[in-house]
Amino acid sequence: MKFRHIVILYTTLLLISGSMILFHMNHDNMQSFDTVSYNNSYKQITQQFSTNGTLDVTKLNPEQLSKLETQYSCKILLLNNIHYEEELRTLQSQQAYIMDMRNGDTLIGKICFTSKTDELSRYHAQLNRNVLFLFAALALLTYLILLVLYLWVIRPFQTLQKVTRQIATGNLDLIFPMKKHNYFGAYTESFDLMREELKKARQAEYEANVSKKELIAELSHDIKTPVATIMATSEVMRLRTSDADMLKKLDVIDSKTSTIHNLINNLFHATLEELQVLKVTPIEEPSTCITEMFTDMQEICELQCENEIPKMLVLMDKLRLKQTIDNIIRNSCKYAKTGIRVHFKEEVTGIKIVIRDFGPGVPEEELANIYQKFYRGTNAQGQDGSGLGLYLSKIFLEEMGGELNCYNENGFVTELFIRKA
Repeated sequence: MKFRHIVILYTTLLLISGSMILFHMNHDNMQSFDTVSYNNSYKQITQQFSTNGTLDVTKLNPEQLSKLETQYSCKILLLNNIHYEEELRTLQSQQAYIMDMRNGDTLIGKICFTSKTDELSRYHAQLNRNVLFLFAALALLTYLILLVLYLWVIRPFQTLQKVTRQIATGNLDLIFPMKKHNYFGAYTESFDLMREELKKARQAEYEANVSKKELIAELSHDIKTPVATIMATSEVMRLRTSDADMLKKLDVIDSKTSTIHNLINNLFHATLEELQVLKVTPIEEPSTCITEMFTDMQEICELQCENEIPKMLVLMDKLRLKQTIDNIIRNSCKYAKTGIRVHFKEEVTGIKIVIRDFGPGVPEEELANIYQKFYRGTNAQGQDGSGLGLYLSKIFLEEMGGELNCYNENGFVTELFIRKA
């Protein structure tokens, strides 16, 4: 049963009980008349009318009658009074105590005692007021107790129930509302400590998983470079030898490196799906180290740097920038199959690196999509790859505070902007 149902039931019972008390009080026909006192007063009054043992209604004048009525708190009605019947009915309706005045068997009048009836009416009225006051005080006190019970016990428990339900669904950022003198204060504090520990444990688990995935993604991406170098070297050796035994061994090398390359691609693809993006940590580095990255790529394809790089401190993550340059150069080698020219240009806020090949470029309608994850253009048919090179490169440059832009101009052009430190 809910708390509000208890309140409604209690209120109903309280109202029924109070109504029954008032009903019985107001319909009680018993009158607490003092019969002995009335009989003594009756005897004393009749003695005033008595003459030689008989009652004489003419013995007392109206003034004497009035004094008797005042003295004994009564009303004397004589049959010879023209208003006898009317006054008698009025006194009967007031529940007066009425006694007959008889002279032998002859009725000569009535003596009606009204003072006790008035007192009884006043008593009943006062009793009603007292009962109503006590009833109201009892109801107020009870509701006050129920209110305190609700505020100190029921509501904190309901709040605790709602919060624990939220925690059960995985919402560990919800703060427990704790108040001073709360009956469940210690209990609530214990739950809050448990929530904080669960949150710390979940955060530690999340960071550990992210760290493992980042490590797998970094290693798988980094392994791709030496594997590609092995494949390129094997291809060069194949062109320079005609020895059958050597060619057979090169076939084995090609087969195994191809297998490793595919496995690494699958691993990198699956890890990146969960990780969304790799970590980039740009720091101040001399710009001259960028030239070394291009020099390393000259073994893969015909690459020429047209000028020297401007010397300054730039913000970059060497590993991520090397991965970016590697992606761009390998794409040009794969799809353009032409020489590559690199030009460095100093700007106010950094260095712009222009990488240009002389192939057919990318169809204009596909240029806007080349930065999307897993997107591969129509010219990628029959070529290995995962569609992640430019997607990751753009993210890496932006995380370093730089930019990456691609466009067609007598070939395919990629501009890298590295921000000055």
